[in-house]
Amino acid sequence: MTKSANNMENEIRRMFLDEFGGIIKGLSTPEEMADLMLEYVINKNGLINIDYENVQNTLRGMTEGDGMLVKADKQKLEQVLEESRTGLTAAHPDMKLKSFLLQIVMPQQFGLMMDEMQVFYNFFNSLGEEVQVSWGIVSDEAACDDCMFFIMAGFTD
Repeated sequence: MTKSANNMENEIRRMFLDEFGGIIKGLSTPEEMADLMLEYVINKNGLINIDYENVQNTLRGMTEGDGMLVKADKQKLEQVLEESRTGLTAAHPDMKLKSFLLQIVMPQQFGLMMDEMQVFYNFFNSLGEEVQVSWGIVSDEAACDDCMFFIMAGFTD
């Protein structure tokens, strides 16, 4: 990584922690969320891009924020998405889910077919109309045979 790229990454990390560090709690620390956000949103160019503005829109105005990185076998996408939502909402029992960001990280040789896209569509609809959803897809040569999901969620009272 070049010095200027490293400086930019440090600046984005600092901005994230300054703006949202006080609301990140539950399954991830603010520092863990900043690192995951940098690795899976900022440093990856995707087929469908999400960026720092999507991160801001997910967390701005929220009482609490949280997130996670999970692996998913292609055959278990629906189950992993549902378990992730259940884990996040359980970590914030007195809160209401208001925003949901999903970055789908898939191996380069891996293509999402219409059936898999339907799983995501159904899942996003199951969140309800009041939940703001942002999502993207990136290809990662380091990924093996599994998909990974970087998930960030915003909660209100």
